[in-house]
Amino acid sequence: MKTAERPVLYVGGGVLKARGAEVLRRLAEMGDIPVVTTLMARGALPDSHELNLGMPGMHGNYTAVTAIQRSDLLIAMGARFDDRVTGKVSAFAPDAQVIHVDIDPAEHGKVRMPDVSVVGDCRLAMEAMLSELSGDGGAEAFADQECADVFRAVFADGIEAGEIGRAVTAQVTCWLYKPDDYFDVPWRTQPGAGPVFINLIHDVDLMRHLVGEVEAVQASTRNALRGHAVEDTAAAILHFANGALGTVSVSDTVVSPWSWELTAAENPAYPVTDQSCYLIGGTHGALSLPGGTGWTQDEPRGWWEPIRAARPGLRRADPLEGQIAHFARVIAGVEEPLVSAEEGLRSLAVIEAIGRSARSGRVEAVSVE
Repeated sequence: MKTAERPVLYVGGGVLKARGAEVLRRLAEMGDIPVVTTLMARGALPDSHELNLGMPGMHGNYTAVTAIQRSDLLIAMGARFDDRVTGKVSAFAPDAQVIHVDIDPAEHGKVRMPDVSVVGDCRLAMEAMLSELSGDGGAEAFADQECADVFRAVFADGIEAGEIGRAVTAQVTCWLYKPDDYFDVPWRTQPGAGPVFINLIHDVDLMRHLVGEVEAVQASTRNALRGHAVEDTAAAILHFANGALGTVSVSDTVVSPWSWELTAAENPAYPVTDQSCYLIGGTHGALSLPGGTGWTQDEPRGWWEPIRAARPGLRRADPLEGQIAHFARVIAGVEEPLVSAEEGLRSLAVIEAIGRSARSGRVEAVSVE
C-alpha cells in the first residue's frame, strides 16, 4: 500500500455489515486512496467526499470504472467481484495486484485470484492497515505475533466468521455496588430506575451486537436487600433468534470485579480490574470479554484434548473521545451514524420484555412494535 502509485479501495457491503464506515474514511484519507463503492456499500463513504468516485461496473460511472482499470493496487473490502462490476474477468483491472478482505472464505479466489487474501472482519483489517500506514506498527500492537495470529483466527473474526463455530451460549455478569448515598435521590428507589434499565441495557446492547438478536426472555427480579420499590438484583435467560441461549445476572448490591465498567477500562472514574464479565461459547471455541482471551482446540475436539488460549496485548483508546468525534462528524454531515436509533429501540425492547417476564413469570417475546 505504501509503494502503490494508483491504489483504489473497492468497497462492498461487507464494510457496512462490519460497521466500518468511519475506519474506511480514515483509511482513505490517510492514504489519499480513491474509493469506489458497490450498490450494497452506498453510504459507506458519503457521496460528497472528495475521494468517493462512485459506483463501478455496468451501472456505475466512467470515473470509477477508469480508476479501477488503471489501478496498480486494488484493495477489495467486503466485495465479491460481481460480474456486473468486473465484466470480462481477464480484462478487469489487468495491471493491479489485489488485496481481498472478506469474512467469508468462499468468496476468496472465486472470481479473481487475490495476491493477498485476508479472511476476516473488514473493520479490523482496515484498523490494522491504518496502524501500518501511520507507523504504529500494525501487528506490533499485539504482544507477540504468534499470539496475535491465534487471536485473529479465533477471536477477531470469531463470532461472525464462525471461527468459534456456531454460537451456543453466552454469559453476562454485571455485579457492582452502588453506595447508600446513591439512593438519596428519590427517583432512584422507584420502578424503572434499577440496575436492569440503568445498567443491564448496555450489556444487552453488546450481546445483540456480539451474538445476535434476542427474540424472547425469561426473567426474575428481587429487592430483598434494600427493600426499595425497584429491584436490586435480576437474572434472565436470553433466547437468541439464531438458537443460542444466554444468561445474564445483574445486581447493584455486590462488591465484585465483574462488570463492564470495571473490566473495560473505558472510563477513568472506575477502578480497572483484569477480569472479564462476558463469556461467549461456540462449538469450536470460546471468548472472554473484554479481556480478549480466545480459547480453541485443534481437531479432533473433545474434553480430553489440549485447549489453548491467546490473549494479545492491545493498545487502548478512549471510546468516549471517539464517540464525540464521530458525533461531531455526523452533525457536520461528513459521516453517516455508525448506529441507528432503531438499534437503541431494539435494546430497549429487550429490557421491557425482561420487566414483563419478571412480573408475569412467563417467557415473553421481544417486540419493537
